[in-house]
Amino acid sequence: MKKVIPIILAILLALSMGAFLTACGGNEEEAGPACWACDLLDEGAYCDLCDPAPAASPTDSEETTNEAYTTEEDENDNENEDLNDEITEPEEDENDNENDAIEETTEPANRYAPPENLNTLSRQEQLDYFNLVANRVRRERPGFTSEIIARIETLRFTGIAAVLNPIIQPIVNILMPGDPEIEVIPRGANNEGPFLHFYSPIHIRGSDIASIQSVRAGDNWHMRVSIIAETNPASGTGSANARAYFILTRQELLDEILAVNDSIQADPNDATLYYHNGFVVLTVNQDGQVIATEVGYDVNAQANNVRYGPLSTNITAFQTTRARYTDFRW
Repeated sequence: MKKVIPIILAILLALSMGAFLTACGGNEEEAGPACWACDLLDEGAYCDLCDPAPAASPTDSEETTNEAYTTEEDENDNENEDLNDEITEPEEDENDNENDAIEETTEPANRYAPPENLNTLSRQEQLDYFNLVANRVRRERPGFTSEIIARIETLRFTGIAAVLNPIIQPIVNILMPGDPEIEVIPRGANNEGPFLHFYSPIHIRGSDIASIQSVRAGDNWHMRVSIIAETNPASGTGSANARAYFILTRQELLDEILAVNDSIQADPNDATLYYHNGFVVLTVNQDGQVIATEVGYDVNAQANNVRYGPLSTNITAFQTTRARYTDFRW
């Protein structure tokens, strides 16, 4: 009996559960309500007990969420585009206008201004700057005051004509007393002189100079170029001295030497001119403007076969030339 009773109870329990399920569920193909709750509802009404509502589809939920998110993104994008149109683009235009204004008001660098380290530059670099500012004078032609002294210091005859030396030297001193020839040059004038001569542009080469020195004095620079010595330098731009300043040909210098007496005659081919101690000094301000300059050179001249009446002799002479340019008016 102890084994039979549990079996009977299990069978009864199974039968009761089957009856309950049959009463609630039933066959889907049978017509009419299948549970007690359906009996209480109107015909065709929805019964939550026998047909619970299906859970929302994850796919549908995600699509809905994505659609909502996408809509928000589109709205945000539209808002951002509106903000960009209203704010970002005008700022760029304003910056561009500011940059344009800066470019218009910025002055170009002054290429004539002397470098701070001018005295430490190479010899050629200093010479390049020297030529730059010297040619600026020739090109822009500022006004200035010039003082030029060119005189024969000594004049000597040799041979029998040496007896004339006591007479010749006083005549030379009278004709060339050594007083400066002062001239005020207006701005823009076409000047021709020992420094501002008609050869243009001036271009002293590295092979033309013995040395170059740049010394600073306050805001200004003093640049001194020493020119090499030459015998019978060619006129024009054919020699170092001719490229630095205005030189005299042998005929021109003989004309000055022999001007003391019309009876003295000489052939320029028999003359020798030795140019030496040549120099050019420029004083340049901080704007690269020449405000003063000085030019100088010496010439030893010798003329052979000089005829003075029935006499034939040789002549030696020493001439100095100094020119100062001041009071530049740019």
